[in-house]
Amino acid sequence: GLASAMDQRDRRRFYRFRWEAEGVGEASFRFQLWRETEDGGVDGPLLIDQPGLTDEAFTLSDLPPGVYSWRVQSARHRFGRLLEAWSEPQQLHIGR
Repeated sequence: GLASAMDQRDRRRFYRFRWEAEGVGEASFRFQLWRETEDGGVDGPLLIDQPGLTDEAFTLSDLPPGVYSWRVQSARHRFGRLLEAWSEPQQLHIGR
């Protein structure tokens, strides 16, 4: 499963993105976040493209208002092969 949550401290907004890995064994993750246009298209390049994560969470702060999408890729070695899979993109709406 995927989830996002907002926490506000010292006038800063923190956004925590969480996911659960499926399968057995150690996994690494790649987190991607991008901004969307009003019609649901991609608005420019990726804002975040963070490979090599070992935790099942990633925290960002102070994202400007707008609509964002994010996804996570999991990678693990099984049966002598590298298996990689992307999650379905999830939306995050940030108001003023």
